[in-house]
Amino acid sequence: MRRVNVIHLSDIHFDNSNKSNEILEELKEDLLKMKEELGGFHLLLITGDCVDKGQVELFKEFCNKLNIIVKSCGLTKKKVLIMLGNHDSSKKNPWLTSFFSSIDNEKMSKEEVLNSIEPTISPLYPDYNENVKKYVNTPDGIGVNEFQFKFDNQTSTKIRVISVNTSWSTAIYNKYGDLIIGDTQIEKLKKSIEELNNKQKIYKQKKCDYTILCMHHPLDWFKYNERKKIEQFIKSSEVDFVLHGHIHTAGFENVNNIDNTSNIFCTGISYQKTGETCSRKDGMRYSIYEINKDTQTVNVYIRSTNDQGKFVEDNRLYKKSKNGFFTMSLENPNNCVLPFKTVDNVSKMYTVLNQETVRKILSKERLLFDLYCNMEQVIQNQYLPLCESETFAKEIEKYEESWKKKNTIGCDEFVTKGKETCKKDFYREQFELFCYDLLINLHSVFFKSSKTVRFLIRKYDTEQKVHKAFVSEGYNDKLDNIKNFPWETSLVYHSFKKESALLQSCNYKYYDKGNSDIWINSLTITINNICVQTKSEMIPLLSFNIAISEQKSEACLEALALSSIYEKIRAIFNLFDNQVINIASLYE
Repeated sequence: MRRVNVIHLSDIHFDNSNKSNEILEELKEDLLKMKEELGGFHLLLITGDCVDKGQVELFKEFCNKLNIIVKSCGLTKKKVLIMLGNHDSSKKNPWLTSFFSSIDNEKMSKEEVLNSIEPTISPLYPDYNENVKKYVNTPDGIGVNEFQFKFDNQTSTKIRVISVNTSWSTAIYNKYGDLIIGDTQIEKLKKSIEELNNKQKIYKQKKCDYTILCMHHPLDWFKYNERKKIEQFIKSSEVDFVLHGHIHTAGFENVNNIDNTSNIFCTGISYQKTGETCSRKDGMRYSIYEINKDTQTVNVYIRSTNDQGKFVEDNRLYKKSKNGFFTMSLENPNNCVLPFKTVDNVSKMYTVLNQETVRKILSKERLLFDLYCNMEQVIQNQYLPLCESETFAKEIEKYEESWKKKNTIGCDEFVTKGKETCKKDFYREQFELFCYDLLINLHSVFFKSSKTVRFLIRKYDTEQKVHKAFVSEGYNDKLDNIKNFPWETSLVYHSFKKESALLQSCNYKYYDKGNSDIWINSLTITINNICVQTKSEMIPLLSFNIAISEQKSEACLEALALSSIYEKIRAIFNLFDNQVINIASLYE
């Protein structure tokens, strides 16, 4: 599975106070926790206001603190981008003081003053430029950088990050709805993008899968005509994500048209020292975006401090968010969205019906049809002859001799008491072999190279009232070691009630690379029409399960969850039940 995990921080407002250092320590600890849950990080993006109230002399110390966080996240400095915010430049800057003394500020309009500064903003940011050059190179907070993340020998995800300086005009004016972006910066970014695109064509390099635009201010802080410039640039640059901060909260909105869709995310950590009120009651926040290329979705994790100052899941922003988590489509909403049928409280709920998803599902449908036809032939050629009198007589005669010895029963007693039991045991053994044939076929068809997939059939135990492992193939598990499923609290129960295949994703919360006993995804199917009668209800005798413990098998399992596997597996068991022997009668 090609997932890129991006950390988004903003508005840290570092002032080297005890409180400021405490929040960075808590942030480090929480990122360590999330790193384990998500399986690692790929990028760290900070959208401005690194230091508080223009204390630019603290950039060096801030970077020292940041380096500890970067290392604990398993990242290198070349996977860290730092954008500029309005607090990251000083009003006491010597160049700025000299500039104001050289102009007639009373006679010049605001636009004329800003036009004088726009061509050369570097003198505003000497401390920023000196200290952040050790990270991804973004002089003056402006630049276009690309990152390619490889997941195996065949697949990779390439991300382009556009860094925009929305704060330079705040050196003069810092009012809502009054900022400008300027033409100089936009043209510079366009030129950089054009050069990268030409380079990709000349050298036949991989195109970017996603484009992220990072800036400090939200769009509504700009003058109308300046905001339109940014919106047009976002559209022409085919930006998938816009990340910003400034307002010290978290949020999401979707901007779409027929050509492309942009997802705008806001986050802001901050702390009490800034004196602003908008984040004080809600806690300090940051976000993680899990970009999934295979399903064309982004999983969003919002983290916020609680009353004890510890980061926890933030469920306050969105009513439908569970565990501080929600999933968004990366496609135009005009495209269809397919829901996974899942158990309650499972976070991954849908995938986008795009061309790639359709291709995967159709390929599984063809293989499922072939599997059904193959198992039909197996029944015809191997198991159906057992019902024919001549063949059955020979087979049962061989089986009876070994059965008598195994059960230490004499001939007279066998005729009066044991013959029917022996016949039932014979068919039970044949059915178990049939189940094993089915699992071997499934494994070879769908997961040919995988050694970390388990195919399992469970059978209901009427005494213990659990579904117990009956036949297993693929993963080297002893049946006695496999967890039983109690009825009414299990995936089997949910599948039976919903009459569908259920996908359960652990979302890597319990995934440990060194422990293959932990399954990151599983698919459960009940065979609803083959049931045993209890005192109060009918309970399915059999359930079928596929469990995987590695990412590269996930796309196949998700496609199967959206396919007709529920109907096909049921139909295969129906063939045996109708043509060979009534399966439920074997276990009465």
